[in-house]
Amino acid sequence: MSFIRSISGIRATIGNGLDISELSRYIIAFANLYGENGIVFGNDGRSSGKWLSKMVESVLESMNVKYINLG
Repeated sequence: MSFIRSISGIRATIGNGLDISELSRYIIAFANLYGENGIVFGNDGRSSGKWLSKMVESVLESMNVKYINLG
């Protein structure tokens, strides 16, 4: 899958158009724009969802951004 950027977000496959450092930059940018009052996020049932959620949590925690993970 190619890397798709749109108004609704990004879509790509880790290792095939998206890497961890770029994903971290997207999380940081989003948190800088919208994280003042906290962020709510979730994931679908794919196997990558759990570790991606953990990654989002660790980036937000490192920035001291409050969050709710809906799972």
